[in-house]
Amino acid sequence: AVVKPRARRTPRNSTRQSEMGRAAVRLSEVVYTVSPMKVGVMGGLFKDFGSVMTKKLMGMTDMAIFGLAPTVGIYQYAVNFKENEKLSHRY
Repeated sequence: AVVKPRARRTPRNSTRQSEMGRAAVRLSEVVYTVSPMKVGVMGGLFKDFGSVMTKKLMGMTDMAIFGLAPTVGIYQYAVNFKENEKLSHRY
């Protein structure tokens, strides 16, 4: 009779590496909840919506001046150049 060798089992809380190269890690569960005393969680979200949006839009003036204006200018120049090129053969 052929006797098969039994595979060794490592204990669950052991940190010795197994055959696949993984080590047993002890996990702990963390649960985050909102306190029942804090009822108005979303109350302050829209409290100062107007002032927040004003600040954000005022911060976009740099983007409008240095981003949008050159882009529109280059586009207008290209359209004007093409139109002048079409009309140049008439004179």
